[in-house]
Amino acid sequence: MNEFVFNRYKSHQKKGRYFHSKKTFFDYYWIPASNWNPETYTLIYFLGYDGELPLGKSQHRKYNTLLLVDRSGPSSKGSWFFGQSGDPLTLNFLMSFLKQLTLAGLFKTEKIIFSGKGMGGHMALYCQQIMGTSLSVVHNPTTNLIDSKYYLETNENIFKNIFDSANPHEMQDIIQLISASNIDHQQIVLTSNRPVNSDFFKEQILPLVECRQTNYVGEEQLYFGDIFQLMDSDIKVIEVNGHTNNHIAFYISKENAKYNILFPGDTIFGGGCGRLLEGTPSQMFESLYKLNSLPENTKIYSAHEYTENNLKWALTLESNNISILERLKRVQDKRQKGISSLPSTISEERKTNLFLRAKNVEEFTMLRRHKDSWKC
Repeated sequence: MNEFVFNRYKSHQKKGRYFHSKKTFFDYYWIPASNWNPETYTLIYFLGYDGELPLGKSQHRKYNTLLLVDRSGPSSKGSWFFGQSGDPLTLNFLMSFLKQLTLAGLFKTEKIIFSGKGMGGHMALYCQQIMGTSLSVVHNPTTNLIDSKYYLETNENIFKNIFDSANPHEMQDIIQLISASNIDHQQIVLTSNRPVNSDFFKEQILPLVECRQTNYVGEEQLYFGDIFQLMDSDIKVIEVNGHTNNHIAFYISKENAKYNILFPGDTIFGGGCGRLLEGTPSQMFESLYKLNSLPENTKIYSAHEYTENNLKWALTLESNNISILERLKRVQDKRQKGISSLPSTISEERKTNLFLRAKNVEEFTMLRRHKDSWKC
């Protein structure tokens, strides 16, 4: 069994469904690293409620990726930790599945990074504690649902069937596990886009922070323009309003590095920019102006893969633009092979992104209206 699993998974992408019973199962998508070896890191990512696995093949990376979606809930939309009947039944056979892969030699426990968002974030934290791995990266983990305002006001209808028989005390297990953890090297990277005064933050995020009080070195509110350090790199918080209010980007620079890195969220995409959901054209124009001032070799890791359509739209306005034509051909070749068009660079966007090249707010506004009304 182990040899079969090893040979089948080491060099091949694999999608499948893992059953515990007719009502309890999850889907998985295994993407091995392009140059697999026993020391390769493995990212295990739990998609939250209503999550979907990518269609087609994904790009091989420098690390292994295992995507997981719980299908145990109503309409095959599961909730991970809580399972069909409101108990942690999913956890037991998930551990059995992971154990098979580790015993087969596909990856080592100490080389696992768990990640997820929402209730998938909850499961990532749970697995980190059970398996004793050193790092998890989670976004808006749901650590408390039953009796919380977030549950009663927002998701009661969605999860009611799942939680009817649940014991509310079980939902606090993750807090107890983390509080009792004696793993000195264990780290949790926690992100949230919820206001600190919101019910969600108070009920879901804050207890998770407070339960590690013994090792907590302090709390610092980040503001636009602040610079903090992580893994020997300086990370600057850039205000980029436009797509939404209080939108932020992270700019990462490191001394003597060949290039810097930008995580712009939904502000700039390959060949495009974000829609104006809350902000104004002048705000987005100003935000793009800020990003355009960064070094030309800065790599841009945008939040979505929209490059191909953006470039097709750009050609409707500049049909003879050689830079756009050549970039579109490169992007289409990559996408046909299942490879992402990202990251791009500031240099590449300056040549092919019409929004970044807009000379003033009026020109930007015209482009944004044209793009919003355009259909591929």
